[in-house]
Amino acid sequence: MSGKLFAGLQRRKVDTVSDLTAGDMRLDALPVGNKRVAALYAAGTAAMILVACTGNRAAVGRVDQLTQAQLAQAFCTVDALPEWSKLDKVRLPAEFRDLGATFLRRRGHVASLHVSGALDDVVSMEFINVGRAGFKKYIWLIPGEVQPRRTLWEAPATYVCAHRSQSRRQR
Repeated sequence: MSGKLFAGLQRRKVDTVSDLTAGDMRLDALPVGNKRVAALYAAGTAAMILVACTGNRAAVGRVDQLTQAQLAQAFCTVDALPEWSKLDKVRLPAEFRDLGATFLRRRGHVASLHVSGALDDVVSMEFINVGRAGFKKYIWLIPGEVQPRRTLWEAPATYVCAHRSQSRRQR
């Protein structure tokens, strides 16, 4: 967060939205001349951040309830996508929509599933070494804010998704 709008936050550590105070969004800190509009903007921004970030604990809980078999299936679902894919909420497979995910982006051998959150407090699942033979496969949970990533699922370098083994047999 930068600029005059969040000037108060730069003077002290703020861990969560609930740590914000009215002083953090003082009208005199706003760069906009029309203070009424600025106040509405500040209030709207604070509400948007609060709504967007408060669901992260629930999102982490939903992800933590996945079994190893479900995580392996999720990895293979991502593996079956074209290397450069972006799926919005409407086109997401049901297993990801059930988590409350909003989009999935695959960039080569890495894919990111946005599960919850906004700004710098995002819960996501990272799929590592997708479609890459000879490398260990991982699914990491990025639980938001400053919490470290966790490995949810791991497979050896010899792991091959069923759709890939079937395509090899057909050749």
